[in-house]
Parts: sequence; structure tokens; C-alpha cells
Amino acid sequence: MRTFSLPRVLLALASTILFSELVQAYDEPSPNSWKGNLTFLHTEDSLTFHYSTPDPDDTNWIGLYLNAGVGLIPEAGKKYSRPSTVWQHAPGREGTVHFPARNLRPGRYGVFLNARDGYEWLALPIIVFLSDDGRDIEVISQKATLPNARRGDDYLESIRHLVLDGDGVKFESLHLGSPTWVDVTRDGNMFGTPPDDAAEDTTTILVWATRRNSAALLELTIPVRKKGEPLLDTLKVMSLNLWFGGKKVNDYHKKQVRFLATSGVDIVGLQEDHDGSHARRLAAALGWHYWSSKESVGVISRHRIHQELDLGLSAGGVTISLGKGWTEKVVVWVAHFASRPYGPHGLCFDGLSVNDVTGGVGRGVDLRRQQAEATIWRMRSYFSTVDEVPVIVLGDFNEPSHLDYVEELRDGHCGHSDVPWPVSKRMAEEGFIDSYRVAHPDPAEEEGITYSPITPLHDSGRPEPQDRIDFIYHKGDQLKVSDSWTYVAGEPKNIPDHRDNEWTSDHAAVITVYDISEWESTWHA
Repeated sequence: MRTFSLPRVLLALASTILFSELVQAYDEPSPNSWKGNLTFLHTEDSLTFHYSTPDPDDTNWIGLYLNAGVGLIPEAGKKYSRPSTVWQHAPGREGTVHFPARNLRPGRYGVFLNARDGYEWLALPIIVFLSDDGRDIEVISQKATLPNARRGDDYLESIRHLVLDGDGVKFESLHLGSPTWVDVTRDGNMFGTPPDDAAEDTTTILVWATRRNSAALLELTIPVRKKGEPLLDTLKVMSLNLWFGGKKVNDYHKKQVRFLATSGVDIVGLQEDHDGSHARRLAAALGWHYWSSKESVGVISRHRIHQELDLGLSAGGVTISLGKGWTEKVVVWVAHFASRPYGPHGLCFDGLSVNDVTGGVGRGVDLRRQQAEATIWRMRSYFSTVDEVPVIVLGDFNEPSHLDYVEELRDGHCGHSDVPWPVSKRMAEEGFIDSYRVAHPDPAEEEGITYSPITPLHDSGRPEPQDRIDFIYHKGDQLKVSDSWTYVAGEPKNIPDHRDNEWTSDHAAVITVYDISEWESTWHA
């Protein structure tokens, strides 16, 4: 006997979107006029449905239609274009109806609750899949917003990254109601051209992801810009320390991809990439562009990387194009400076003075200063054009900021305040702006701690100093800070109980949103 498995995703989205738009397209009554309800119940060996209606009758019935969709249309509200696959009466005000799975072919079924042996709907229909695949299709998110389109411009965007374990998955769109400008290829590329006279600011399309007889339904939204407008109003950037690439946490790849795909970020600066493989791995899964230093730092980006500026060990840079042409660019540098000796440990554990940890001689202090100076020196040739091509510097500096050690937080910093941490001081001297402190100027109100969400205790058993050591700096008047925050997914457990955390790092990420709506550069069509 054939064994069937029912997919975990019950596709309730289909019931609220698919049929409501389908019916509206054929001038049928609003779904709100149906007072009944039809619900799929997940059972082991059957398709089971619970129904309720304020209009009971012994001849009310539930019908299943294989491969139901737009081809299954009520004709003048009286009958369907083809017979049901199976059906049963649904008497009374409510009840449950079972359809044994062994009697049904795998596939997509539309399920209808109809009145009195006729075709009047008593509830909004639903769709379910019956699978013999053994592998349910798992999606990162059933709802996703894709990159912007622009009226009159060709659009091409892959959505394969929205499906985890996408081998053998095919895509097809559900065209409901009036035609839309966008469609999808079977291998997952959204394509089309928004018309010049498009009235909508957004386009929503439903797409099936199918593999044999398993399926998931995606609701995809594409913001549509007016003709001649820049593609972006905002630029969202992130600094993310991967923590040995993420390998300290189980199932790290899936968790990282899910987080990044739903974060809405445009550009991510990575640290602890180590061999350079993780930037490549994440970019491949997301359908993004990437650059890797083959050491600790890398960049992944929704937008094209068209110039690699350096291949340093502690820092590196790229130029990223934000529009269709090459004039809307940002220069992005990502840094990961030396971690030892660590200044807060010197202050809190070793009894060192402020001068010892900020200006004294020591491998970590000297090396961090040297790395910062070398990074500034390599960036300097781009400073003269920052008002046309802004510069963003982000990363794990392994040192706090002088802006954070205020008197109100003295107790939390082992009795110290007004500490002139050298790297942040040098960045300020060079005219770089700390985006987090623009959004949150008072450290006593918003500390912005990034190290560490899972390390409350040092190896010695003493409390681990909690500091902001991950930063997003910028230079250039085109970038206006809209907001900035730190982020940790879920509620991660502390080391050593961290293996099953949803969050795969021992640092919090930093995210900054820049308003670029007043960018004065010429945006190319």
C-alpha cells in the first residue's frame, strides 16, 4: 500500500487569498457573505475537514477537486467546469468529514463546502496538498518582500533562496483576477516589466513551490518605484560576527539563511569568515553577491559588487552599485581587529590603568592601533569624494567606544568613565560618524551592547564585561541615519548550553538604516 504524508504547511494562506481573489475576479459575492467555515485537520491517514454553517441541510456537501485552481471556475455560480474527485454529504450545523488518503492520488486539492447538492458556497474554500514525496518543502518564510522594481524597467530576481533544500523544486505562479506584469520561471526567477502607467505602488503575486506532490505557497510582494525615481529610498546595512562561521551552533546554515533572508538588509559585513567559504556559502543560498578576503572578513550584498578595493587580513573593502547604472555607489569596508589583550578585561580583571589599556605598549593595543591606522590609510583616497560616493566602515573592532564610557555607566565599566578608547577616537578624528550613537545619543539610555549575549561569565567565573564593540560608521553627507539597533534572534542560551540556539553568534548584530531619498547623484534608468 502506498504511504502518503501530509505537508506540515497547511496553506491557510491559499484559503484567504486564492479563492477570495478568484471569486472577486468573477463578480461573485464577497467572502464576507459566507457565514460558514471549513477547516483542514491534520490527521495521519486521511484528509479530514471540520465544517460549520448557519444554513444546515442534509444535502450540503464537501467536494475535493484534484489540481484545483483557476481552471476550476463556477459557471454563473451554478456548477464547476469539471466533476469532483470525491465528495461526501455534510449534514447539520457542524461536523467532520474524512476522506481516506489511500483512495486519493497525490496532488493539489481544492476543497469546497456547498449547499443542497448544488454549487453555492457555504464557506470560503481551501487548498491542501497530498504528498507521496516524503520530504515536505520548507520555506524560509511564506511571506517575503522582494527588491524594488521600477516602472518601465526590466525586472529579474531569483526566489530560489526562499526554499530550503531546493533540489528538484519547481515554481509556478497563480494568476488571479486581472493580469499582472510579473511572472516566475520554473527554476525560480521572477521576471517582467512594470508598465509606465502602473497604478499600484506594490505588486503581490502567489507562487507555488512544488516537488513531485509536495508544495509550499509563497506570497511575494514587490515594491514598484515610479519611472525615473531611484530604486532605493533607504539603505540597510549590518555588521555580523559569524563566530567561527556559525559552526558552534547546530544547523547553523539554515538558521543564518533564514535570519538574513527575512532581515531586509541590503549589505552585510562579515567577521570570522576565516577561510572565506562562509561568505560564498551564504551568498549562494541567498542569491546575493559576495566578496571574501579568504581570511576573517567578507561582504554579502543584494546589490552588485563591482570593485574589490583591498585584500587585507584585518580589513577589506568593496564598491557596491545601488542602481542599474554605475554612478549610485557606496564604498564599504569591513574590519576585524585584534582581540587580545582585550581592554575591558585589563580594566576589570588585571587591575590595569586606563593608560595601560589605551596607550600602553602591548601586542593587542599596538596591533589594533596599527590595523586601524592601516585601514584609514587605505581608505583615505576615497575621502575626497565621500559626498558623491559615501564610505561605510563596519565590523568587530574588539574594543569599546569612547562615546560609551560615560559617568552614568561607571559602575558597569568596573569603576571607569571617560576612557579614550583609541580606535573609536581615531575614527572620529577622521570624520567618521558612529551611526548607532546618532540614533541613540545617550549611552545611559541605550548602551547597545554587542558582546556578549551568551557570555555572562568569563572563563575565570567572574562577570564578563558587557560592551559595544561592533560598529557601523559612515562618512559622507548623502547618508542620513534613520535608525540603528542591535539584534539577536530568539532567546539564546548561554555558553555552554548554546548548541541549539536560533542565534548562531556570540555577538549581537548591529543594523543601521540610512535614508538616501535625497541622494543628489544622478540615478540612471
